[in-house]
Amino acid sequence: MAKITIHDVAAEAGVSIATVSHVMNKTRYVRPELVERVENAIQKTGYVRRNNGTGSTLVVSDKMMVAVVIPELTGCFYHRLIISLSHYLSDAGYIVNVYISNEDPSRVSQIINMLQKQQAISGLLICPSDTKMSVLRKLSESSIPVISLGRDLTGQHINSINFDNQMVSDLGVRHLIKQGHEKILMLIDEREPKEMIGDRVAGYKNAYAEYGLKPDVNYITYIKLTDSFEDNETLLADKIRKLKPTAVFASGNRLTMMLLKTLQTLGLEWPKDISVIGYENQEWIDLISFPVTTIKQDFDLMARDAVKLISEKMKEKEPVNIRLPVQLIERESTTMIGKGAYGEMAISPDRLVFSEDEREQLKRGNYRVGISFHYGNTAWYRLHESGIRNTLSELGISVLSVSDADFDPQLQTLQLEGLRLQRADAVIAIPVNDELMAPEFKKLSRETKLIFLSNVPTGMQRDEYGTCVSVNERENGHNAGLIMGRYFKKKARVRVGMITHGAAFYGTQLRDLSARETIESFDNLEIVAEDHFYQIENAYSVCRKMVSLHPEIEALYISWDEPALRAIRALKEMGRQDIRIVTTDLDYDIARYLAKEEMVIGISTQRPYEQGAAAAKAAALALLRSGEEAKYVAVSPYTVTNDNLIKSWEKIFHEKLPEELFELVVDNLRK
Repeated sequence: MAKITIHDVAAEAGVSIATVSHVMNKTRYVRPELVERVENAIQKTGYVRRNNGTGSTLVVSDKMMVAVVIPELTGCFYHRLIISLSHYLSDAGYIVNVYISNEDPSRVSQIINMLQKQQAISGLLICPSDTKMSVLRKLSESSIPVISLGRDLTGQHINSINFDNQMVSDLGVRHLIKQGHEKILMLIDEREPKEMIGDRVAGYKNAYAEYGLKPDVNYITYIKLTDSFEDNETLLADKIRKLKPTAVFASGNRLTMMLLKTLQTLGLEWPKDISVIGYENQEWIDLISFPVTTIKQDFDLMARDAVKLISEKMKEKEPVNIRLPVQLIERESTTMIGKGAYGEMAISPDRLVFSEDEREQLKRGNYRVGISFHYGNTAWYRLHESGIRNTLSELGISVLSVSDADFDPQLQTLQLEGLRLQRADAVIAIPVNDELMAPEFKKLSRETKLIFLSNVPTGMQRDEYGTCVSVNERENGHNAGLIMGRYFKKKARVRVGMITHGAAFYGTQLRDLSARETIESFDNLEIVAEDHFYQIENAYSVCRKMVSLHPEIEALYISWDEPALRAIRALKEMGRQDIRIVTTDLDYDIARYLAKEEMVIGISTQRPYEQGAAAAKAAALALLRSGEEAKYVAVSPYTVTNDNLIKSWEKIFHEKLPEELFELVVDNLRK
C-alpha cells in the first residue's frame, strides 16, 4: 500500500501544498470553501499525519487502522514494542489502536470478535500469552492480515515475528566462555512460554558444546517471578553461595534487576567478584557504576517487518515465521578469567590478604627471599623488583639478593645454587628457559618455596611450586583485539595479519589465541595471514615476507612491543606506514609511535609493579600456608591509546610521562 502524502491531498483538493499545510496547521487564514475542499480530500485519500504540537488533530480513514493486542503495558518488552510500532505504522500511513488483554483469554476473545465485526482495519498484531486459545483458530480464517509478535503461531497458519531465543542465550554464554568462564549460572523466568524456555536452554547447551565443554544442568536456575523479589532473592542467594559461579546470565529484564539486587545483598561486586550479563538494553543500565553487558532486542526491526507484512497482505500467502537476530552490547560487567599451568582459575591480587596475627608471624619469622630474574636491564624488570621489595618490606621480610642471568641458563643455574646454599626461605623467579631450567627449579623446590613470574617451567608439578603470578594473558590478548576492532569499526572490510611468538610459552600462546578470537569476532576483520618468530630480531624478516605476500594487509597484531619495533622498521623500509599495529607491553620506544599516532594505534600492557607486589604477597602466603588457594594470580592488564597515554604512563611506571613523549602527545593534539 503506497503511502499517502500531502502532495496527494493537494492534488485531490486542487490547491497548492502550502494551502493544505495552512489548513492543517491553522497558520494563515484560508477561505472557507478551500478549507472544506482540503478536509474532504484528507478524508477521501485517508491521509494521516502525526500531531506536530500546534493543536491540530489526526484525520484518518477507518481503512488505515491497525489493532495491536498485548497482555500488559508495564513490561519492558511490550512498552518498547508499542513505541516502535506506533512510530513505524504512523510513518507508513496507519494509525494504531492498542488493546490490553491483562492475560485474560476471555478478554482476548472479546477484543478479537469486536475487531472482526468492524471489518475496517488493515491488520491485527497480537502478542498472545497462550498459544492454545480457541480464538486464535478463527484468526487464521480471517480476511484481516494477522501477525503474532513474540510467539510462533505458524502451526496455526498465522504469520509470526519473534526474536531468536536460542541466539539470546548462545550469544551471552559464548561470550562468557570465551572470557574463560565455565561455571555460568543462567536465570530463566519459568513463567515464559515453554518453547522460549526450550530455546534458551538449547542455546546455553550449544554454547558449551561449541567449546568442547559439558554444561552442568544445576547451573540452569528457574525462577517464578512475582511482584516482590524477596523470596526469589533468597533462592538465588542460596544458589550463588552453593554453586559459586564465576558468571551469571540473566535472561530477562526483571531477572537482571533481581540479580543485581541479590549481588548487592551478598556484598559481591561485578565484575570484580562475579561477571554479569543481563537482558534488554534499558536506560538505567548505563547509570550504574559498572554498566551491564546485555543482550539487545531490536524492536524497530520487529516493527518494520510487521508493517511490511501488513502492507504486503501476507494473509494471501503461506504463513511465515521470521526469527530476528539479537545483539550483544558489551560493557563493563564481565571480566576475563585466566588459567594457570594446570587449569587453575585465576584469582585477583586483591584476594592476597593477611590477618594481623599473620603479619606479626611474618615479622617474627625473619624470613629472607631471593629474586632471580632472567634479564634485568629494563625499566620493566626494575618495576618488578620495586614492587617485590616494597611489599616484602611492608610485611617485615628481607630480600636476600637479586640476580640477573642475562638470558644465560648456565648463569641462572649458578645463581639458583647460590640461593640454595644461602638457605633462602622463598625464591621469586623468572626462568631463562622453561625447558632447560626445569630440572634446576625442581631440585630447588625440595628446599624452598618457589614463586614464578609469568611462566611455570615445563614439567613442574603443582606441589613443586607455590604460586605463578602473571598478567591475565587472556584479557591481555582480548584487549589488543578490541583496540583493533574499535579502531576499524566504520570500515567495511579490513585484512589483518598476525605475527606471533613460536616458542611454547603458555602465557604468550594464551594471549595470542585470545587476540585471534577477539579479532575474528568482528565481522569486518579478516585474518589473511599468520606467521611466527622465535627470536625477537626475526620479527623483521617475518613481517617483510608476510606483507610482500599479502600487500592487502591493513593491520597487524604483534605479540609484544620488541618484535613490533622490528616489524615497524621493516614496514618503513617497504613504504607501508599505512599499516596499523596493535601490540602488548608499554615501553619508551613503542610509546613514541603511539604518542605521534604513527602506525601504532593501541597497546594492552602488563602492570609490572603490581605483578611484583602480588608475587611478594604470594611468597609471604606460601611461607604461612600451603598456598593452594592462590596457585595462579592474574593481574589485569591496562589498555593504552594516544588519548590516555599520559595517565597510563603514570599508572604503569609510577612516574610522569617523559618530557619528550609529553611534547609529542601535545603536538599531536594541536594538529
